[in-house]
Formats: sequence, structure tokens, C-alpha cells
Amino acid sequence: MLPPSSGPMFDIDSQLKKDLRWFYSNKLCKIPLSPWEGQKIPIGEIYTNVQLLMNTPNPQEGQLQVPLESHHQLFSSEAKQRYGSRSILRGKAGSGKSTTVARLAYDWAEMDQNSPLASYDLLFVLRMRNMTPNQSFGDAILRQLLPMDSHYTKENLERLIRENEERVAIIFDGYDEYTSPADAASPHYVMDILRGCRLRHCCILVTMRPWKALESEEITDYTVYEVRGFSPQNVDHYILEKSFKNRPEMGQQLISYLEVNDLKESIACIPLLTSLLCHLWRSDPTVLDKPPTSLGELFSCLCACFQPGAKEDHPSSSSDDEGGSSEDTEEVDEVNDLLEAMGPTALDGLFRDQQELTFLYPTLKSALGRDVLHKGKKTGLLIFEEKLSFKTSLKSKLSRARRKKAKRVSFYHKSIQEYCAGIHLARVLEMNEEKFRGYVLEITSVLRAIDLSYVLLFASWKSLDAARAILTVLVNIFQKELEPKTDGFFQGSLGLRECHQMQKFFELCLHINYESQSEGSLNEQLQFVHSCGCVRLVGISTYTAEALAYYLNYVTESQVVDSLELIQLSMQSTTSIRELGRHFPSAERLHTTYMQVYTRKTTKELEGLRDSCMPKVTTKSLQGMEHWNNYEFVSKFHLVQVLEDWQSSRTNLCPVLGAISNLQLTKLVLTGQQHLGKSVSLLREALESGNLSNLRCLNLSHCEMTEMETEFLARSLCNLRELEELNLANNDLGKEFGGELAKLNKIKTLVLEGTLHNAEVTKTFVKAFESLPHLSYLEFRHNTMDEDGTRIFTNSLRQLRCLQALRFSSSDLPFDVFPELLEVIGKLEELKNLQVLHIAQPNEVLCYLARILPSLSKIEDLRISGFKDGAGNYVMIDESEVMELAEKLCELGHLRMFSLLQVRISLPLLTRMIESFTDCKSSNFEILRISRKLVTPSHTSELFDTVKFLRLW
Repeated sequence: MLPPSSGPMFDIDSQLKKDLRWFYSNKLCKIPLSPWEGQKIPIGEIYTNVQLLMNTPNPQEGQLQVPLESHHQLFSSEAKQRYGSRSILRGKAGSGKSTTVARLAYDWAEMDQNSPLASYDLLFVLRMRNMTPNQSFGDAILRQLLPMDSHYTKENLERLIRENEERVAIIFDGYDEYTSPADAASPHYVMDILRGCRLRHCCILVTMRPWKALESEEITDYTVYEVRGFSPQNVDHYILEKSFKNRPEMGQQLISYLEVNDLKESIACIPLLTSLLCHLWRSDPTVLDKPPTSLGELFSCLCACFQPGAKEDHPSSSSDDEGGSSEDTEEVDEVNDLLEAMGPTALDGLFRDQQELTFLYPTLKSALGRDVLHKGKKTGLLIFEEKLSFKTSLKSKLSRARRKKAKRVSFYHKSIQEYCAGIHLARVLEMNEEKFRGYVLEITSVLRAIDLSYVLLFASWKSLDAARAILTVLVNIFQKELEPKTDGFFQGSLGLRECHQMQKFFELCLHINYESQSEGSLNEQLQFVHSCGCVRLVGISTYTAEALAYYLNYVTESQVVDSLELIQLSMQSTTSIRELGRHFPSAERLHTTYMQVYTRKTTKELEGLRDSCMPKVTTKSLQGMEHWNNYEFVSKFHLVQVLEDWQSSRTNLCPVLGAISNLQLTKLVLTGQQHLGKSVSLLREALESGNLSNLRCLNLSHCEMTEMETEFLARSLCNLRELEELNLANNDLGKEFGGELAKLNKIKTLVLEGTLHNAEVTKTFVKAFESLPHLSYLEFRHNTMDEDGTRIFTNSLRQLRCLQALRFSSSDLPFDVFPELLEVIGKLEELKNLQVLHIAQPNEVLCYLARILPSLSKIEDLRISGFKDGAGNYVMIDESEVMELAEKLCELGHLRMFSLLQVRISLPLLTRMIESFTDCKSSNFEILRISRKLVTPSHTSELFDTVKFLRLW
């Protein structure tokens, strides 16, 4: 039983607030700008928002990640309703977990009303590295947060908190650094709180690294937040507003360097490294004239910043010296000596199954010596922290525990440890080849290789021989683990996440070659990874583009690369979603699955899901989501996030386009490269080179090129006489392009969607169709076409006897042009796929289609969609017209799908359609698709339970 408190509880509460606020404002929430700064400043003056995401349940893969606008949105009301006020904040080393905690404490101490903790009377922030396994909660507060002369006892503190749980917030920072009690019989004070066995009504936040989150099965029913470090916008803000406020031109130079090399999302996203980059830009004038061109060179410069007694430059400091002094050289040499001395420790720590990022001081002292540790601390390369440990006295009958402060040592950031380890790995090869082989042979899987990627890159930068040996190991991994999946990768039949994982591995191989500057000597090994002659990469960074170009520039005739696909995907429109489906059929299937899952939800449930998922930040892949209805939004949100994680936001393809002329390609895909127009001259030069004269496929869809840019490019088409597939969707095309198209008489597949915005230009194109006798697939949606253009289009179709797929839309066409057009379509005997979309008179078209359908015996896929009338309503479908068409469809022997969207259908009519298609003659029939809006939620579950082929869109 707890002893009584000494004095009125209100007085303790009031004094406690005062003591906690003082500690947070003057101790916890003051941080140095860098490891070399002695003076600390309040976090409010330097803090920049980091990317925060909240995980929410997801029907397919367990969760969605919803971006938060700032730390003010932590502990949302929705999260409280689901799990109460218990949350986990997880993130990689250096991503901003502890800084976010410090900001939360700072806002509470300063009584900021926007703080998510403003409603709590007491906030306790405890560093778990300083807590012993059996230490009571009250004792931890006394020792970490309160003055030595305080009158509190652990008992009255615990009693105060227990009697006021709903007024108390507790943050446990660094669960991955906490040692749980080994003895099951020992008290588990902290773990009891985390499990909800004690203080279950307090607001609890626990921070940890991802690997610890995976092990924390006993900590359940928490809202999980993830901190991703700086977004590109956060990086700009930190550089310009916090670091270079008085020298904006220098800050802008750094931002430009990060953007050109696409380092914002890979390196500068880590706040610690952004701070280090800013220091490098201020302290080393040579980087302004000649910035680093590789990761190895960049980290060599960053590590050179860690000089004994280094200080941040002050605007008033002299900068007249040109070139480095002998003293500077000595300091750099000393840093290199330190890196060499710490290399074995760094390398061994990272090669453990559970990577070791912090080390016990006595262990390092024994391995490295006190002098090395002292210099590491002095330069800032090493961070020293004290952690309370537990020691049992065997002499004591009661075996009472004694506290002992144990120092733990870590590198400034994991990436610095990786650099140190990589440099040492290259040195091991020089000294002991057998030992080196022992290290690299521990890399036995794709995941392990990706986990150690920076170590491998830095070793390759330091030594070409190391790069060669590492690539040999990676090729073996590829042949065992990935080669059986390559067809699925290139065809897009693997899941998106699995494709992303495979691409990471391919990119790693390219990066190793680039960092080593092999001059083609490693291309034979890289050829094993691209043995099929195909290179397919999605959303690559500029760094990867540089690495790819470096590889392609040294490709020889014996090293075949005949297919190059560089793809940037989005889900901003139905057109871009179709393009995603073309490249990745697995994504289309997953999207369909999501739609079927969410179609069972009521309108209110969908509104709630959208509110919980609605992002408060604007990113490239999320733009355009505002116009989606609730059903579309929640169905697509997960795929949008997968693409967001996969793709870089900005890519400079100029290096790759400059290397294409060296190849003999038969396939070139540059889907979604929206900056392509700026380098269209390089593309034209490549297309006009003799090496690409055998090109069979050219896909430039969604590049958003202007008419001037495409007209400039059109003049190179005359060199592509073997072209069979051309995709120009979502580019603005002009007359000259139409004229050149007529000369490409071997074309079999042509996609012109959203490309023709002038009726006169359209006439040029549809006239060219009659010169394409082998055309079997024609996509012609969202183009401007008048009556004359439609008649020319109709006449051209008469010549297309090989046509198997025709997809066109006609929202602005008068109906009197349709009878002749549909009559001609009815004579296309090879037609298997017909889509007549966005028609203003669906009933009349259904009637004509029913007449011509018997002559289209090979039809497998028929899709029809309506269009809103002048009042903004969809047309009600006539029951007799639909049923006549349905009955004739059911007589076809190859029918797989019938889709009727954007029209109103009565429930009795839908029931009749279902009955009719249940007896469909075709054994291949799989899908009857109608608009979701037409089925009331009360009937949805019943329909899905009984009709397996029904799909609601």
C-alpha cells in the first residue's frame, strides 16, 4: 500500500508543472546545430516539420498510411476512438523521432494551444535508455526530470498520476534502447504500462525503430504513426529559413544540387544529414565550384567536416583564403585515420543479423583504445550517451540492485557508419582476400543485399576490385532468387511491391557499376542481370538515370540491350489508370479487388473512410484526388501510396537519352516522363540515328509534350519504317505528325487518347488510318472530332480488315453520324474488343449494336458507356433495348465481358440481365459490369453472394 502524500495534492500538481516546464524549456528542448556546437538553442527556433503518416486498417495489405500536416495532428480524435490515447511513433535512425518528441514537449512547456497535448495537465518525457529493467515509473520521473532537492517521492508521484490518469500524458522515447527484465518474477513496471495493465487511461506515446516495432507483439491496440524525415518541401524550408536565412543564394545552390542529383528523397530526407550538408556547403568553398558527382565522393566530403574542434562558419568570418592550408590537410588526414581505425567495428556491427548501431563503451575501448574514442567524440563522428544498467550484488542477502551508468557509443548517423564500413571492406580485400570473401558471402538474399546497399556502394567507390567481387555475389543471388521471376517483372504480372523490390536490386547493381567508374569492365557481369536484353525501371531518380546512362554508354554489340522502358506512373485520371494497367496488369487486378471490397460499404462508411484517408499534404501522385467521389477515392488510395513510395518526384533523363544512340533498340518506352519536352532534341537525335531504324515499339504516352515539341519530333518518324506499335496518349499532336503517321504502314497498334484537340488536325490523323492496312488495335478516345471527321474516320475503318480492337469515345457527336459508323464496324469480322464510350444517346446505340452483333461472332469484350445530359443527369436505359442486346450477346461463343456504365438501370432490369447472362453460351464469360451508383447498398451484399460474375464500378 502506498504511503500517504506529504501535503495537498493540488500544491504538488502546481509545483510539478512548473518543474517539468522548466526542464523541457531549459534542458530537453535545447539542441546544438551540429556535433561541434557547444551552445544549444531552443528547438522552436530550428525545428522544421518532418513527414508523419498515420497507419489505418486496410482490407488487402493491413494498412493505409495517411499523411499528417504536422505534429499538431498526432493523437487525432479518430485514432482516440479506435485505440484510445495510446500511440507508437516509429522511424529509422535520424528520421526525427526524438526531435518530434522534443517539439511536443516544447509546445506543452510553452503552453501552445495548437499542441496536441495542450489539454493535458502533466507531461512526462522519459528516455528509455536511462531506465533500468525493474525501475518503477515514479523513480524514473524523479531521476530524469525533477530537481535533486525536490520534495516528491516516487510513491506520491505515482499516486498523483493514478488518481488523474486522463489529465496525464507520458512519452517513452527509445523503446528499442530499453532492456526488459530478464527475470519473469521481477517487477515489470514500464512494460505493464505499455501493455495497458497500468495507467491505461493516460495518453501514451512510445517511439522506436522499425525493427523493434516488428518484435513488439505484446504492445497492441496502438495507433501507429511513422516518421519519414524531411519531405522535399521540408528540406527547402530548413535550408532557406533555418540554415541559410542570411545567405539565401548559397542555400539555393545547395537546393539546386540536391534536386539535380535527386538527393532530397534519399539523403536530405534525414534531418541529421541535412544539417551536415548545410555545414559542408558553408565550410568548404570547393564544393560550390565542383560539387561531388557520386555518393562516395559526397560522403567523403561530409566526413571531412568532422574535424577536431570544427565550428560552424559565421557570416562575419573571413573567407579570403584560397585553397586548403597544411593544417586543414592534417585535420582531414586525422579524420581518415579515425575512419580507418573505426572501420572494423562499423563493418562487424552492420554485418550482424540484427545490425548493431550502438556499442558499449568498454567493448570499444578494448578494441580501439581510449585515444581513438576521445578523438571520435571530439570530432563529432561518435556520439556518447549514458544508459542506466542493472548490476546485482551477490554479497547482499537481499540481492538488491545497484545502478551503474554505462556509456554507449554510436556513429553520428547510420549512413556515416555505412561509409566507414564500406571503406574498410574495400581495404579488407587489399589485405586479406579470404576475409573479404567471408564478408560478402554472408550476403545471401535480395533483402540482405538491399539492407547493406550503402556499404556495398561505398566499397565499390573505393575499389574496382571490390565492386567486381560484390557484383559476382549479386549475380549469384539474382540467378537463384530473381531470375525465375523476371518474366513476371517485365510483363507486370507480379505484384507492385514485389516488382518494386526487384527494381531496387537492379538499381543496386547499376549503382555499384557507376560508383566504381568501371568504364565498361563490369558490363559483362551486369549483362547477367539483364540477360533478356530488357531494361525496365519505374520512377527512377536522376542518380539512377546517371548510373543507367553510364552502363549504356559502354554497352558493346555482344551485350544486347534491345528494350528500354523508363516509366512514370500515376492515378490522376482514368487515362493514367489504364496506362498503369497496360504496364502492370497485376495493379489493375488489385484495383478491381479494392473496388469490390469497398462496393459493399454504405455511403456513410465511405465518407468516414475518405475523411480518415484524406491527405493534408500535396504530393505529385496525390494531385487530382479531389474530384474523385468517396468510392473512387478509397478504392484507389492504396495504389496511389504504393506509387508514391516507389517513384522519385523528379528525373532528368538527358543522360539516358544521350546514350540511346549507342543501342540497337527494338522497344523504347518513356511513359509519363513529363519533362521529356525539355530534352526532345536529344530524343529526336536518337530516333534519327541508324541504330534505332529497327525500332518496333515507341511509347511516349503521358509525356504532356506540346504541339510544337511533337511537331519537332514528328520529322524523325520517317526513320522508323519497321514501327509496329505507337502510343502517343496525352500529348498535343499537330498536322505534321498525322502526315508522317501515314508513312508508317507496318503499324499494328496505335494509341491516340487525349491527343487531338483540333478538329482539323483530327481529320489528318483519321485520313492516315486508311494507309495502315495491318492495324489491329486502335485506341481513339477523348479526341475532338466533328461530323466531317467522323465520316472520314468511317471511310478509313472500311480499309482496316485486320482490326481486332477498337476503342473510341463520342460525347460531342450528333447521332445521325452513328448508323453508318456502326454499320461499318459491323463488317469488321476480326473484331474481338469493341468499346463505344461517352455516348449521349445510349439507347439508340444499343439498338444498332443489337442489329450488327450477329456478324461480330468473335467479340470477347463489349463496353458501352453513357454521358450526362444537359441537366447533368445520366440517361435511363430502355429495358427492351438492353435485353435484346443481352440475349444476342449470350449467344456468342467467345464472350468474356460486357460492361454498361454511366447509365441508369432499374433494379428489375438488372435482375433480368443477371438471369440472362447466367445462361451465357460462352464458357469464358466472367464479368458483367455496371455503375455502382445503380445498386442500392441494401442489395449489394445479396447480389455479390449470389452472382459471382457481377462487378460494380
